[in-house]
Amino acid sequence: SMVSTQSTGRKMTLRAYIGLLKLEDQLRGHDFYSKGAKVAINTYLHLHDQPNGQTNGHGNGESDGLTEKELKKQLSKQKRAEKWKKKQDEAKEQQQGTTGGKDTQKKNTTGTDGEVVAPPIVGAELVKTETPLEDVMKFLDPIRTLSPQCPDTHTLAFEVFYRKGKILLMIQSIKRAIRTNPSTPEIPLHLTKLCDYVSKHPESDELVKGIIAEEMEGLVPGGKIAAWLDKYAAEHTSGLPQTFSVGCARAFLDSNTTRTHLEAVLKFDFCKATLPSCLYVLEKLQAGSLKPSSEDLALYKKHVHQRYPLCPSFKQEKDIKR
Repeated sequence: SMVSTQSTGRKMTLRAYIGLLKLEDQLRGHDFYSKGAKVAINTYLHLHDQPNGQTNGHGNGESDGLTEKELKKQLSKQKRAEKWKKKQDEAKEQQQGTTGGKDTQKKNTTGTDGEVVAPPIVGAELVKTETPLEDVMKFLDPIRTLSPQCPDTHTLAFEVFYRKGKILLMIQSIKRAIRTNPSTPEIPLHLTKLCDYVSKHPESDELVKGIIAEEMEGLVPGGKIAAWLDKYAAEHTSGLPQTFSVGCARAFLDSNTTRTHLEAVLKFDFCKATLPSCLYVLEKLQAGSLKPSSEDLALYKKHVHQRYPLCPSFKQEKDIKR
């Protein structure tokens, strides 16, 4: 690993060590690392939004179908089990003694030549994190530095900073996404969320307040987000992801129009849509965007199946059984 190799840097020449650091940057800037980091970031965001495996009926979590009373009982039981396990671990540590514990820890973290050995990665332990928004930065910071050309980098950064309440970093993420690719489908919804957040959370510091006002005026002139969405929709009439995102943004402003915008997506001319764009919208619909029913999802798959009959993601159940 990079950690263990860097610890032996004293055995290298300076030139070789610099080459190692450049290699690490290349690895973290690779497309494969970016894809893996995207999965990790979305997982941590999910853990923050739905802690303790709660899925609110939209997934396959253990909490699906439970009443509020049963859910509280389950969470209380989990907490008691965690406390009991913690006490057991503390008791074992005391029995081992201070010296023995330090020797064991040293043996587990250092190799035969004194290099640092990273602790084993246990997925079940990672899921139990109580600070997902802090842990996610281990994956977000590298791709923000080494993969700034990827639009997904900045859309994911916005999602993280939106949950953290970092207004200036939200603005920075949106500006970078626009500069990287103005047609990025998440931009309308993110800009709408940003305008709503700024209006509901006024900044007390006058200097920061002035910077936010200046930047927002550049992004949304006059603060008229509805007019901005109309203009964006007119410029992207043939794009399915853009049409979907504008619908999500308008539904965010007025939840009573959610059904109207969902129907607009279902009635879209799919002859203009590419397969990646259809898959993108399917993923968002399955995640609960625009609140589709199972019938709505089946109808969407039916329409796209007519356009792309060989794609397994849109095949009907009867076709899959055949």
